[in-house]
Amino acid sequence: MNILVGADDKYIKPCATTLLSLKKTSRTPNNIYFMMWEGSEISNDNIKIIKNSLKKDDTFNIIKLPYIEQIKCIDCGRFGASILMRVVALFFLPTNIDKILYIDSDIIFKKNIIDFYNNNENCVYAIREKNAFADKLCFQYGITDNFYINSGFVLFNLNLIRKIYTRDSYFKKIEILSKYKFVNPDQDLLNILFINKKGTPTNPNYIHLTNYKLIKNKGKIYGIHYILKPKPWELEYKNIKLGLLYWKFAKHIFGAKECFMHYKIFFLHIFEAIKHRFTN
Repeated sequence: MNILVGADDKYIKPCATTLLSLKKTSRTPNNIYFMMWEGSEISNDNIKIIKNSLKKDDTFNIIKLPYIEQIKCIDCGRFGASILMRVVALFFLPTNIDKILYIDSDIIFKKNIIDFYNNNENCVYAIREKNAFADKLCFQYGITDNFYINSGFVLFNLNLIRKIYTRDSYFKKIEILSKYKFVNPDQDLLNILFINKKGTPTNPNYIHLTNYKLIKNKGKIYGIHYILKPKPWELEYKNIKLGLLYWKFAKHIFGAKECFMHYKIFFLHIFEAIKHRFTN
């Protein structure tokens, strides 16, 4: 599989945790493309953390992206400009790649996702968000297909994208769209750029978009996307079941001290829940 990820120094360990879970669930070698902005620096130690989370026969490639003029006026707010790398990268990847799977750094995998990757639909393939907020955004941005995808786990059909846009027309379109005050800049952009070219799996269990809901039919779910704050590597995170699932992989990346702190907090929450149950 061709896999696209990106992180700054702050997100290196979460990114490595995601890749480790991919390693544990994949049966074949992956081609990893790691994005960073030109001129930005990621330490050799942090690159080593990423590489150590991969299979021995995986390939690792660094893609340095220009911070182009067309995106400089997009207000990314609390997210930071790094979220736009997935949008920019589509026209800076090797031209011999026909598709690539972008994965956010707050996802872990429980099962092999090769069936998702092998989908041959002629579209940008992702998990559709069906809720009132997504409907509102479709109306706000004139997304006429009323189809709003989450940008954290996206299979980009690059052959299709190159037929729709040239590099110049793609970034010209982004320049025109930059007038909007986006709620989710990367996600909103992708949904507008690929109107009527989006698809979603019929199997709802590929990636579970959640932070706090308990997981039903746990054995059927392919992965968990921790979409809200706090994230499971942050001490404020309180969901015990989803937190323990995350730290099954993260303990190999973050080290014993951070792992101990999180397990201590989880068990304190369990103790408080039991205490509350028997005193009320």
